[in-house]
Amino acid sequence: MSYPPSAQTAIDHLKTNFPYASFSLGTWVSKEGEKLLVIKKKGISVCRKGYKHIYLLSATSSVLGSDTEPFASSGDVLVDAKGNIPDTRSPTLARYSTSSSSPASTSSVQSDYRRLSVDLTNAINTNLGTSITPTSLPFAILILLISISYSYKLLTTILRFSFLLIPVYLTLSNTVPPSSTFEPKKMLKRVLRKEDLPPDHPEKPKGWLSSIANRAMASVAGEALTALGYTVTMKSILGCFKVANVRLDSNGVNVTWIGVFNKWYFFAMTDDEGRRI
Repeated sequence: MSYPPSAQTAIDHLKTNFPYASFSLGTWVSKEGEKLLVIKKKGISVCRKGYKHIYLLSATSSVLGSDTEPFASSGDVLVDAKGNIPDTRSPTLARYSTSSSSPASTSSVQSDYRRLSVDLTNAINTNLGTSITPTSLPFAILILLISISYSYKLLTTILRFSFLLIPVYLTLSNTVPPSSTFEPKKMLKRVLRKEDLPPDHPEKPKGWLSSIANRAMASVAGEALTALGYTVTMKSILGCFKVANVRLDSNGVNVTWIGVFNKWYFFAMTDDEGRRI
C-alpha cells in the first residue's frame, strides 16, 4: 500500500534510526469511513486515533500527527527524537507547537480514561495476540464481561456439585465401621470359605454338604496360615472409609478389606509384589 510522501519519510526516519523498534505505518478507518494514518510499534498502534497527516519535524527530529495540514505548526508528538512514545499510557497527550513544547493540559477525567483505555488495549493485545486500538475499547470490554460471565458460571457449577457431595460425605463418614469390629482370623476364614463370592460364581459351594466341607477346610487353612503370625494395618481415607490389610508371615500374602457402610468387604489378595492371587 502506498502512503503520502511525508508519512513515508517519517517512517523511513524511524526505521533508519531505530531498526529494532519495528516501527511501521498503518491505516485507521474512522466512523465516517475515512482512511487515516497511524504509527505502529511491533504491530501495535501507538496512536489514540488516526491522523490525516504524519510527518517528520526536522527541528526536533520527532514524528508528529496532524488533522489540519502536513508540517503544521502544532500537532501530536507520536515518537520523539529518542524513539520513545512521549507518554506510553496516552501518547497523544504530548503536543508540539511553535509557542510551547510542553504537553497540553487535559482534565484528570480524560487522562484517567485514556490511561485505562490504553492499558486495557495493551493487556488484550498481549493475551489475544491481536492488534486493537483504544477506539475498540467497547468491544474489548464486551470480551472481558463475557469472560467474567463464563468464569462465574463455572464457579457456580463447581459449588453446586460441592453441595451435592456434602450429603454423600456425611453418609460415608457416619457409617465407617470401628476398627475394633475387624477380626483378622474370622475375616480370613470368610475369604477362604468363598462367602464373599456372588451366588452364581462357579467356585461358590453348592448344597449344604459342600458348604459344611468347605467351612471345615477353611477353618483348618485359616489356623494354619495365621499360626506363624500376621500383621494388621489400618488406614482411614478422608474419614469416609477404612482400608484394613493383613499380611501373613507364613507366605507373605497380603489380604485387603474395605470398611464402609458399617461392614467389611473383601477387596483383594496379593503377593509381596502386588500381583493378585
